[in-house]
Amino acid sequence: MGTTFSGDAHFLNSTFHKWARFEESRFCEMTDFVRAQFLGDTSFWKAIFEKAVDFQMAVFAKNVSFLDTQFQGEMNFEGSRFEKNSGEDQMSSQLLERSYRSVKNALSQKGDYTAAGEFYYREMEARRAQETRLNRLKMELYKWLCGYGEKPQRVVLVSLSTIVVCAVFYLFHGVVIATEPLSQGTRLIDYGLLSMQVTWQLPKDFVDCLYYSAVTFVPVGQTAMEPAASISRIVTVVETFVGIFLIFLLAIVTARKMIRH
Repeated sequence: MGTTFSGDAHFLNSTFHKWARFEESRFCEMTDFVRAQFLGDTSFWKAIFEKAVDFQMAVFAKNVSFLDTQFQGEMNFEGSRFEKNSGEDQMSSQLLERSYRSVKNALSQKGDYTAAGEFYYREMEARRAQETRLNRLKMELYKWLCGYGEKPQRVVLVSLSTIVVCAVFYLFHGVVIATEPLSQGTRLIDYGLLSMQVTWQLPKDFVDCLYYSAVTFVPVGQTAMEPAASISRIVTVVETFVGIFLIFLLAIVTARKMIRH
Protein backbone atom coordinates (compact mmCIF):
# COMPACT_ATOMS: atom_id res chain seq x y z
CA MET A 1 0.00 0.00 0.00
CA GLY A 2 1.20 3.49 -0.86
CA THR A 3 4.26 2.14 -2.67
CA THR A 4 5.95 4.17 -5.40
CA PHE A 5 7.40 2.26 -8.36
CA SER A 6 9.86 4.75 -9.86
CA GLY A 7 10.95 2.48 -12.72
CA ASP A 8 9.24 -0.09 -14.92
CA ALA A 9 7.14 -2.50 -12.86
CA HIS A 10 7.07 -6.03 -14.28
CA PHE A 11 4.68 -8.63 -12.85
CA LEU A 12 4.69 -10.92 -15.91
CA ASN A 13 3.18 -14.36 -15.06
CA SER A 14 3.01 -13.43 -11.38
CA THR A 15 0.55 -15.19 -9.07
CA PHE A 16 -0.99 -13.40 -6.10
CA HIS A 17 -2.47 -16.11 -3.89
CA LYS A 18 -4.12 -13.87 -1.28
CA TRP A 19 -4.83 -10.15 -1.02
CA ALA A 20 -3.15 -8.10 -3.74
CA ARG A 21 -3.20 -4.56 -2.37
CA PHE A 22 -1.84 -1.78 -4.55
CA GLU A 23 -3.92 0.89 -2.82
CA GLU A 24 -2.62 4.46 -3.25
CA SER A 25 0.41 3.11 -5.11
CA ARG A 26 2.07 5.15 -7.84
CA PHE A 27 3.48 3.54 -10.98
CA CYS A 28 5.77 6.11 -12.60
CA GLU A 29 6.80 4.10 -15.66
CA MET A 30 5.39 1.25 -17.72
CA THR A 31 3.55 -1.41 -15.70
CA ASP A 32 3.21 -5.01 -16.85
CA PHE A 33 0.64 -7.42 -15.38
CA VAL A 34 0.50 -9.68 -18.46
CA ARG A 35 -0.84 -13.16 -17.57
CA ALA A 36 -0.81 -12.27 -13.88
CA GLN A 37 -3.18 -14.28 -11.70
CA PHE A 38 -4.97 -12.56 -8.84
CA LEU A 39 -6.42 -15.48 -6.87
CA GLY A 40 -7.60 -13.42 -3.90
CA ASP A 41 -9.31 -10.05 -3.55
CA THR A 42 -7.48 -7.31 -5.44
CA SER A 43 -7.47 -3.56 -4.86
CA PHE A 44 -6.01 -0.73 -6.94
CA TRP A 45 -7.92 1.89 -4.94
CA LYS A 46 -6.52 5.37 -5.66
CA ALA A 47 -3.57 3.87 -7.52
CA ILE A 48 -1.99 6.08 -10.17
CA PHE A 49 -0.61 4.70 -13.44
CA GLU A 50 1.38 7.55 -14.98
CA LYS A 51 2.39 5.57 -18.07
CA ALA A 52 1.01 2.55 -19.92
CA VAL A 53 -0.38 -0.40 -17.97
CA ASP A 54 -0.88 -3.84 -19.51
CA PHE A 55 -3.35 -6.36 -18.05
CA GLN A 56 -3.39 -8.68 -21.09
CA MET A 57 -4.69 -12.16 -20.20
CA ALA A 58 -4.68 -11.31 -16.49
CA VAL A 59 -7.07 -13.36 -14.35
CA PHE A 60 -9.03 -11.83 -11.48
CA ALA A 61 -10.55 -14.75 -9.57
CA LYS A 62 -12.34 -12.77 -6.85
CA ASN A 63 -13.39 -9.22 -6.07
CA VAL A 64 -11.40 -6.43 -7.67
CA SER A 65 -11.47 -2.69 -7.01
CA PHE A 66 -10.40 0.08 -9.37
CA LEU A 67 -12.16 2.81 -7.37
CA ASP A 68 -10.61 6.25 -7.96
CA THR A 69 -7.80 4.65 -9.95
CA GLN A 70 -6.10 7.06 -12.35
CA PHE A 71 -5.03 5.76 -15.75
CA GLN A 72 -2.92 8.53 -17.26
CA GLY A 73 -1.35 6.41 -20.00
CA GLU A 74 -2.50 3.65 -22.32
CA MET A 75 -4.50 0.72 -20.94
CA ASN A 76 -4.72 -2.83 -22.26
CA PHE A 77 -7.19 -5.35 -20.83
CA GLU A 78 -7.26 -7.61 -23.91
CA GLY A 79 -8.00 -11.22 -23.00
CA SER A 80 -8.32 -10.45 -19.28
CA ARG A 81 -10.80 -12.54 -17.27
CA PHE A 82 -12.95 -11.32 -14.42
CA GLU A 83 -14.41 -14.50 -13.00
CA LYS A 84 -16.60 -12.76 -10.45
CA ASN A 85 -19.04 -10.10 -11.59
CA SER A 86 -21.08 -9.89 -8.38
CA GLY A 87 -20.12 -9.66 -4.73
CA GLU A 88 -21.18 -11.73 -1.75
CA ASP A 89 -23.57 -8.97 -0.64
CA GLN A 90 -25.07 -5.75 -1.94
CA MET A 91 -22.22 -3.56 -0.70
CA SER A 92 -19.50 -5.61 -2.41
CA SER A 93 -21.59 -5.70 -5.61
CA GLN A 94 -21.85 -1.90 -5.47
CA LEU A 95 -18.07 -1.66 -5.14
CA LEU A 96 -17.62 -3.93 -8.14
CA GLU A 97 -20.10 -1.88 -10.15
CA ARG A 98 -18.29 1.35 -9.35
CA SER A 99 -14.92 -0.24 -10.13
CA TYR A 100 -16.05 -1.47 -13.54
CA ARG A 101 -17.62 1.91 -14.26
CA SER A 102 -14.35 3.65 -13.40
CA VAL A 103 -12.38 1.49 -15.85
CA LYS A 104 -15.12 1.82 -18.48
CA ASN A 105 -15.02 5.62 -18.30
CA ALA A 106 -11.22 5.66 -18.50
CA LEU A 107 -11.26 3.41 -21.57
CA SER A 108 -13.97 5.53 -23.22
CA GLN A 109 -11.94 8.69 -22.70
CA LYS A 110 -9.01 7.04 -24.47
CA GLY A 111 -11.22 5.90 -27.37
CA ASP A 112 -11.05 2.17 -26.68
CA TYR A 113 -14.80 1.62 -27.02
CA THR A 114 -14.57 -2.14 -27.52
CA ALA A 115 -12.88 -2.70 -24.18
CA ALA A 116 -15.16 -0.08 -22.60
CA GLY A 117 -18.15 -2.11 -23.78
CA GLU A 118 -16.79 -5.20 -22.04
CA PHE A 119 -16.51 -3.33 -18.76
CA TYR A 120 -20.00 -1.89 -19.25
CA TYR A 121 -21.23 -5.49 -19.52
CA ARG A 122 -19.49 -6.35 -16.22
CA GLU A 123 -20.87 -3.19 -14.64
CA MET A 124 -24.41 -4.26 -15.55
CA GLU A 125 -23.76 -7.76 -14.19
CA ALA A 126 -22.74 -6.27 -10.85
CA ARG A 127 -25.78 -3.99 -10.88
CA ARG A 128 -28.12 -6.90 -11.62
CA ALA A 129 -26.96 -8.64 -8.44
CA GLN A 130 -28.26 -5.69 -6.41
CA GLU A 131 -31.73 -5.50 -7.95
CA THR A 132 -35.04 -6.85 -6.70
CA ARG A 133 -36.20 -10.19 -8.02
CA LEU A 134 -38.46 -8.65 -10.69
CA ASN A 135 -35.84 -6.19 -11.94
CA ARG A 136 -33.23 -8.94 -11.85
CA LEU A 137 -35.47 -11.03 -14.10
CA LYS A 138 -35.87 -8.11 -16.53
CA MET A 139 -32.13 -7.55 -16.64
CA GLU A 140 -31.54 -11.27 -17.13
CA LEU A 141 -33.81 -11.16 -20.20
CA TYR A 142 -32.02 -8.04 -21.45
CA LYS A 143 -28.70 -9.82 -20.96
CA TRP A 144 -29.65 -12.93 -22.93
CA LEU A 145 -31.34 -10.98 -25.71
CA CYS A 146 -28.52 -8.57 -26.50
CA GLY A 147 -25.88 -8.64 -23.76
CA TYR A 148 -27.08 -5.36 -22.24
CA GLY A 149 -26.87 -3.76 -25.67
CA GLU A 150 -23.24 -4.80 -26.19
CA LYS A 151 -23.79 -8.03 -28.13
CA PRO A 152 -26.14 -7.50 -31.11
CA GLN A 153 -25.17 -10.92 -32.44
CA ARG A 154 -27.33 -12.42 -29.70
CA VAL A 155 -30.39 -10.71 -31.21
CA VAL A 156 -29.57 -12.35 -34.54
CA LEU A 157 -29.18 -15.78 -32.93
CA VAL A 158 -32.46 -15.41 -31.01
CA SER A 159 -34.20 -14.32 -34.22
CA LEU A 160 -32.89 -17.29 -36.21
CA SER A 161 -33.80 -19.66 -33.38
CA THR A 162 -37.33 -18.24 -33.28
CA ILE A 163 -37.76 -18.76 -37.02
CA VAL A 164 -36.54 -22.37 -36.87
CA VAL A 165 -38.61 -23.28 -33.79
CA CYS A 166 -41.76 -21.81 -35.31
CA ALA A 167 -41.06 -23.62 -38.60
CA VAL A 168 -40.94 -26.94 -36.73
CA PHE A 169 -44.18 -26.01 -34.98
CA TYR A 170 -45.90 -25.24 -38.30
CA LEU A 171 -44.68 -28.54 -39.69
CA PHE A 172 -46.61 -30.45 -37.02
CA HIS A 173 -49.63 -28.16 -36.59
CA GLY A 174 -50.59 -27.30 -40.12
CA VAL A 175 -49.87 -24.82 -42.89
CA VAL A 176 -51.93 -24.47 -46.07
CA ILE A 177 -50.11 -23.70 -49.31
CA ALA A 178 -51.87 -22.47 -52.44
CA THR A 179 -50.68 -24.64 -55.34
CA GLU A 180 -49.66 -23.43 -58.79
CA PRO A 181 -51.77 -22.83 -60.73
CA LEU A 182 -54.29 -21.67 -58.11
CA SER A 183 -57.11 -23.57 -59.83
CA GLN A 184 -55.61 -26.82 -58.56
CA GLY A 185 -56.52 -25.90 -54.97
CA THR A 186 -54.32 -26.06 -51.90
CA ARG A 187 -51.85 -28.38 -50.22
CA LEU A 188 -51.82 -29.05 -46.49
CA ILE A 189 -48.62 -29.59 -44.51
CA ASP A 190 -49.54 -31.24 -41.23
CA TYR A 191 -47.37 -34.04 -39.83
CA GLY A 192 -48.41 -35.99 -36.77
CA LEU A 193 -45.76 -36.72 -34.17
CA LEU A 194 -46.88 -40.31 -33.69
CA SER A 195 -47.94 -41.07 -37.26
CA MET A 196 -45.17 -39.19 -39.09
CA GLN A 197 -43.52 -41.06 -41.94
CA VAL A 198 -40.08 -39.93 -43.04
CA THR A 199 -40.12 -39.50 -46.82
CA TRP A 200 -38.33 -37.37 -49.38
CA GLN A 201 -41.25 -34.94 -49.14
CA LEU A 202 -40.40 -34.08 -45.51
CA PRO A 203 -37.33 -31.88 -46.24
CA LYS A 204 -39.27 -29.98 -48.92
CA ASP A 205 -42.19 -29.41 -46.57
CA PHE A 206 -39.85 -28.22 -43.82
CA VAL A 207 -38.26 -25.73 -46.22
CA ASP A 208 -41.75 -24.45 -47.06
CA CYS A 209 -42.53 -24.09 -43.35
CA LEU A 210 -39.19 -22.35 -42.83
CA TYR A 211 -40.05 -19.90 -45.59
CA TYR A 212 -43.48 -19.26 -44.08
CA SER A 213 -41.91 -18.73 -40.66
CA ALA A 214 -39.36 -16.27 -42.10
CA VAL A 215 -41.95 -14.13 -43.92
CA THR A 216 -44.10 -14.19 -40.77
CA PHE A 217 -41.17 -13.07 -38.62
CA VAL A 218 -40.32 -10.29 -41.08
CA PRO A 219 -43.72 -9.20 -42.46
CA VAL A 220 -42.75 -8.08 -45.96
CA GLY A 221 -46.05 -8.70 -47.73
CA GLN A 222 -48.57 -11.36 -48.57
CA THR A 223 -47.70 -14.99 -49.15
CA ALA A 224 -49.51 -17.94 -50.70
CA MET A 225 -49.37 -19.75 -47.36
CA GLU A 226 -51.56 -19.48 -44.28
CA PRO A 227 -52.00 -21.31 -40.95
CA ALA A 228 -54.34 -24.28 -41.07
CA ALA A 229 -55.55 -24.41 -37.46
CA SER A 230 -56.36 -22.04 -34.61
CA ILE A 231 -53.20 -22.84 -32.68
CA SER A 232 -51.11 -22.19 -35.80
CA ARG A 233 -52.82 -18.81 -36.18
CA ILE A 234 -51.96 -17.93 -32.59
CA VAL A 235 -48.32 -18.85 -33.14
CA THR A 236 -48.30 -16.78 -36.35
CA VAL A 237 -49.53 -13.69 -34.50
CA VAL A 238 -47.05 -14.21 -31.65
CA GLU A 239 -44.14 -14.73 -34.05
CA THR A 240 -45.04 -11.54 -35.92
CA PHE A 241 -44.98 -9.47 -32.74
CA VAL A 242 -41.75 -11.12 -31.57
CA GLY A 243 -40.19 -10.47 -34.98
CA ILE A 244 -41.11 -6.77 -34.96
CA PHE A 245 -39.74 -6.41 -31.42
CA LEU A 246 -36.43 -8.16 -32.18
CA ILE A 247 -35.90 -6.22 -35.42
CA PHE A 248 -36.52 -2.98 -33.54
CA LEU A 249 -34.15 -4.09 -30.77
CA LEU A 250 -31.43 -5.01 -33.27
CA ALA A 251 -31.73 -1.61 -34.95
CA ILE A 252 -31.40 0.21 -31.62
CA VAL A 253 -28.45 -1.86 -30.39
CA THR A 254 -26.59 -1.60 -33.70
CA ALA A 255 -27.18 2.15 -33.99
CA ARG A 256 -26.01 2.65 -30.40
CA LYS A 257 -22.72 0.86 -31.05
CA MET A 258 -22.16 2.67 -34.37
CA ILE A 259 -22.78 6.11 -32.83
CA ARG A 260 -20.47 5.35 -29.91
CA HIS A 261 -17.69 4.18 -32.24
